[in-house]
Amino acid sequence: MIYNSTLAWTGLASSSGSLTQTSKGTATAGDATGGTAGMGRAGAMLTAATQAALDKSAHGFKATRAAQSLARDATTLGSDLQSALHAAGVSLDGSVEFSLDAKGALQISGSDHDKAAVSSFLQGGSGGAADLRNRLVRLTTSAGQLSQQIRQGAAASQAARYAGSSGNVMSLYSTFLQQQNATPAAFTLSATSASLSYAGMLKAQA
Repeated sequence: MIYNSTLAWTGLASSSGSLTQTSKGTATAGDATGGTAGMGRAGAMLTAATQAALDKSAHGFKATRAAQSLARDATTLGSDLQSALHAAGVSLDGSVEFSLDAKGALQISGSDHDKAAVSSFLQGGSGGAADLRNRLVRLTTSAGQLSQQIRQGAAASQAARYAGSSGNVMSLYSTFLQQQNATPAAFTLSATSASLSYAGMLKAQA
């Protein structure tokens, strides 16, 4: 069962591959033998269907090429950052995570010591700090854009599949998009490793 305040749908895995729309503000149990159990099964089916759609979207030619390029850039940036921090005498106790806030500004999370040390380095003018900071912004921005493309493609695919003849493609598209994981793209760095993550990323790439 998928439910929100505007529409309610049941029968996610019906043989026709379409959702059964009921009246506004109501929901039916469909083939479920019990309300709670039916909702649990429908929720699991929705999660599986959403993940399958995301994987299919991420496997597209353009998305695959873009993901491969991002992975190479992340590896290179990680190595360059580690070298620059080492040369500047900056030692990380753990890992730091770089992401963008709502305004597109770079933000750093981690322990107080690591955040302060890395922030101080990136705000300085030595060791190519300005270039590294710009590369971090470009990498996380590009990863966020790819994530959005993958998520939009998956939501469009699900909406087209389940709308049937109901004509509610856009409503379904918005619902499926909202139900996806939308965690912002993040680049994580430690003294020995670096990784990039974003919503819609294939598990094999994580």
